[in-house]
Amino acid sequence: VRTLINEKIMAIHAETPQVFAVKDVDVSWEKGKVPVRIYIPNDSKNNPVILMIHGGAWVAGSLDTHDN
Repeated sequence: VRTLINEKIMAIHAETPQVFAVKDVDVSWEKGKVPVRIYIPNDSKNNPVILMIHGGAWVAGSLDTHDN
């Protein structure tokens, strides 16, 4: 089911905004690691922060399925 849902999400074509840089990192905590994707909109050091947490009902979705 997870694979099917992810494939359907990835089949949706949407425009992806241009950004200055993208960094994929893992944040470690006591129970493992959480993948995090950081979007840097420009070369400024004083960018605002927006935090999006997508649980996907803990069944489907990933950084790649929701990148755009």
